[in-house]
Amino acid sequence: MSNATVGSGVNPSELLDRQYRDSKKLEARANLHRRYGRSDGPDWFVWIAQQANLPAGARVLDIGCGPGWLWEAGRAGFPSELDLTLADFSAGMVEAAVKAANAAGHYARVEGVVADVSQLPFADASFDAVLACHMLYHVPDATVALKELRRVLRPGGIVAVTTNTEGNMAPLYALGAAAFGGAPSDPAADIFGLNRAKDLMEALFDEVVMTSVAGDLNVTSAEDLVLALTSFPPGQDADVAAVAHLYELTKAAMVDGGGAIHIPKVSGMVRGIAPR
Repeated sequence: MSNATVGSGVNPSELLDRQYRDSKKLEARANLHRRYGRSDGPDWFVWIAQQANLPAGARVLDIGCGPGWLWEAGRAGFPSELDLTLADFSAGMVEAAVKAANAAGHYARVEGVVADVSQLPFADASFDAVLACHMLYHVPDATVALKELRRVLRPGGIVAVTTNTEGNMAPLYALGAAAFGGAPSDPAADIFGLNRAKDLMEALFDEVVMTSVAGDLNVTSAEDLVLALTSFPPGQDADVAAVAHLYELTKAAMVDGGGAIHIPKVSGMVRGIAPR
């Protein structure tokens, strides 16, 4: 689950090499939410589990599983009888995810598979449910990926996709744009935001429902914010002077904010049913 992006024309192998060979850069972004996130609702991963509402005993594919945080932190919301296939195009992520899910001690079976969502190595109707959490903004063509999700689902199976809403975390991206250039907006939401996800899924699935959850970050460390903004493009390629400029901008914004930067965030899920 990240904010790095791959639009059409970007080489997926570059994304793997620069972003997701392991979870270090993802950790830099997740750290902001863990340390400074505030919400009146449940933990994000428990919220996903609740909204997905998977039936006991389901065969589940998590495509773009990352390091498996969903299955570790979200176990309180998932049935214990699930049969999990955790898939990602990064072998390092798959290894970490399987380890995390097994360590949770909650699931009936856990298997890891290296896979590309645009060409899944599974037979038709292989799964009762498919989850794609904060990852479909990485693919060259989200419609192709969603058709693959539909193909591997049994009729009546559940698909659940998460992403960010348009305008998500605007103050964070405004700082990045001021230091590095580029758009002052969440690149993930620009490519595959919640509303676009709903529109695309309504063309392919039945009973499509969109749900969102709001929260905020109250960031009090300039260093943590700089680490997050330099963990994905264009910040990951910035020179020393640009990073120093970002640090000064961040410190100034914290002074203006009384010692913190307040960052609203809104993410959500689109859930649907494979045609019967």
